[in-house]
Amino acid sequence: MFCVNPDPLECRSVNRANSRAVDWNITGLHPELGWYVGFSGVLFGLYVLAAVASLSRQFFMSTILIGFIGLKIGLEQWSSVKITSSELIGVPVLVDAHLYGVLMAVLIILIQLMWKYFRKQS
Repeated sequence: MFCVNPDPLECRSVNRANSRAVDWNITGLHPELGWYVGFSGVLFGLYVLAAVASLSRQFFMSTILIGFIGLKIGLEQWSSVKITSSELIGVPVLVDAHLYGVLMAVLIILIQLMWKYFRKQS
């Protein structure tokens, strides 16, 4: 998986792709926002990438982390439960950024799996 044996260029590319995807989704789907400052969406994507990359070495912890992230995203999107850190940090949190970061991580994982599959076929 990405960044298992950290190649600086590969990790930087993954981070840049995740950051751009979160940025483009926020810009395109939330035009009412005048500005956005945050890195939490990218961070959630990196959490998912790291958890998937370490599945073979730390299956239990990786599975727990992926499960909790999925639960948090689900609650943020489809529940009236407020589980943000807005009160803690004193600014509004755009929870959709978390979803965008995780979706981009899943896309990156799928692209890598397809890449490995097609390389093996040829």
